Amino acid sequence: MSIKELVQCNIVKDAVKVGPDTWMILSKKGWYLWDKGNALKKVPISRDIDIPILKLIYLLSPTLMGIKPATTVTIIAWKEEKRLNLNTWRKHKREIMDQLHPIKELVLNRKENSELVLFYNPSSLERLLAERDTSTFYQYLGYPLDSLETFLGDLKKRCKMSGTLPPEIGVVLGIPLKDVKGYMGLTKDSVGIVRGWKMYGNPDKSLKVYRLYKEAQQRTTELIKRMPMTQVIDKLRTEHIGGTI
Repeated sequence: MSIKELVQCNIVKDAVKVGPDTWMILSKKGWYLWDKGNALKKVPISRDIDIPILKLIYLLSPTLMGIKPATTVTIIAWKEEKRLNLNTWRKHKREIMDQLHPIKELVLNRKENSELVLFYNPSSLERLLAERDTSTFYQYLGYPLDSLETFLGDLKKRCKMSGTLPPEIGVVLGIPLKDVKGYMGLTKDSVGIVRGWKMYGNPDKSLKVYRLYKEAQQRTTELIKRMPMTQVIDKLRTEHIGGTI
C-alpha cells in the first residue's frame, strides 16, 4: 500500500516526508521510518518539535553543509501540530533554531496562515557576497553590501514591496549567477535545460551544482536512517559532498 492509502485507511495516523522515498509514519506504537514501502525502525520521538526539525534537516541539508548559502521554506498552518506547523514554528522557533546552528532565519513574508522563511548559513552567504562577480551584480541592482545584515534587510524590504521573491534572490539560494542573469534577461544566453531551475548557456557547471544539492539530501536521508537526530546535525556540519563548486 502507498503512504496515502495507509493514512486513508487509518493504518497510519500521520506521515511526514523526510526524503525522496523516506517517510516518518505515526502508528499506534509510535513513529517509524518508512523507506520504499518498508518500515525500517522505530524512531525515539520525545518532543512535538522533533518531527519538524527532522523535516527541516532534510530540506536544509545543503545549507547546513555550507554548499548552498540559503534555502526558502514556506511554513503553513497544518492541523497536525507535529508537522512543520506554523503554530509549532512560532511557539518553538528559538528551540528549533538552536538545534539547527549555525543556520539563521529571516522571515521574508508573513501572513496569517503562513510564513516564507529564508534559512541561511551566515559564513557561506558572506563568502558568496564577497565574490567579485556576485558583489558587482548586487551593486548594479542597488543592494548595500557593507554588512550581511544590511544586505538581508534590503532584500526583505524588496520582498515586502513587491509581494513576491525578486529574481536576484536566486543567487542567494545557490543558483549559479549566469542562470539568474539569464532569467533576468541580462545576458544573451538561452535556456539549455531545466533541472530544479532554468539553466542558461552551457549547463555543465549548473548541473554540477544541482547534483551536489541532491547528493546532500540523499546523504541526509541515509544518516536519518542510521543515527539519532542530534548526531545527524553534527555530522552534516562537518560533511563534505563531491568536492567544491
